[in-house]
Amino acid sequence: MLWRLQYADALPLYRLEGILKRHGCHISRTTMANWIIRLDDVFKPLINLLRDQQLGGDYLQADETRLQVLKETGKVAQSDKWMWVIRGGPPDQPVVRCHYDPSRSEEVPLRLLDGF
Repeated sequence: MLWRLQYADALPLYRLEGILKRHGCHISRTTMANWIIRLDDVFKPLINLLRDQQLGGDYLQADETRLQVLKETGKVAQSDKWMWVIRGGPPDQPVVRCHYDPSRSEEVPLRLLDGF
């Protein structure tokens, strides 16, 4: 349920913390954020498989979109940060991956598309 509320319903952690609190469950947003951060290790093998599937296709589509990150070390909230979206893979099984990067430099797509 936590996963669905956070991502499918696009609820920020502070709202989810309030919802849970109203139902008698006291889980801090810091605790939930730490759970989400640790999911990187859990999902890494799946992300690697998706990347391999994506790079195995005949073409890729990529785009970067500006987004705001409120608290990032060494950056003000108004500075540009980027969400890179890449779509590719077999036509009947396309894969879409999203990758956050604080840079829009040419190094980013070269790294993300390495092996294609």
